[in-house]
Formats: sequence, C-alpha cells, structure tokens
Amino acid sequence: MSLLREINQTTGQTIIMVTHSPEAARSTSCMITVQDGVII
Repeated sequence: MSLLREINQTTGQTIIMVTHSPEAARSTSCMITVQDGVII
C-alpha cells in the first residue's frame, strides 16, 4: 500500500484497486462500493 500511495503522490497517477479487504480500503482517499452489481 505504501508503494501505491507513493506512486500516486509523486506522479499524480490514479490507482484503481479492487479488494475485499476492509483494511486496504480504509487506506485509500476515495472508495466506490459495488453491491450486487450496483454502485452504491
């Protein structure tokens, strides 16, 4: 996670991560949730 955060901050690149890990999701600056195929 720290490497992805560093890449994002130094290059301005957007990182798209798909995870089932609540810990990983909490370390992001933006979260989009999909439930039963619907963005909520």
